[in-house]
Amino acid sequence: MKKKRNTIIFTAVILAAALAGLLAQRIFMKKGGNYAVVQSCGEVIARLDLTENTVLTVGGETSGRNRIEVAEGTVCVTEADCPDQICVHQGRISRRGEVIACLPHELIITIDTDDDSGADDAAW
Repeated sequence: MKKKRNTIIFTAVILAAALAGLLAQRIFMKKGGNYAVVQSCGEVIARLDLTENTVLTVGGETSGRNRIEVAEGTVCVTEADCPDQICVHQGRISRRGEVIACLPHELIITIDTDDDSGADDAAW
């Protein structure tokens, strides 16, 4: 009986800690961004304003191709010719700290803001 009670208490503590972690993540990542920063091979190739609907194609015939779309304050990868399509399935992002990555094409999209106060809020 005592072992069962301890297991229930342990499970409740773990669930409470997980819930607190999710809540903290939402609070710290709450701030929306102004720009999507597109990096390819470690180099910034575009800084897209999230208030302007835009379509950008990165890559081409000799390298992998990704189609990036900015719409309604969010950014996503709508098409890619990589085998796993993880970047496409990532969906839309709009808050600081969120990332879309296409590792086969060495493409990374992050959300940034032009507000320098608290620029390290999303840094881990």
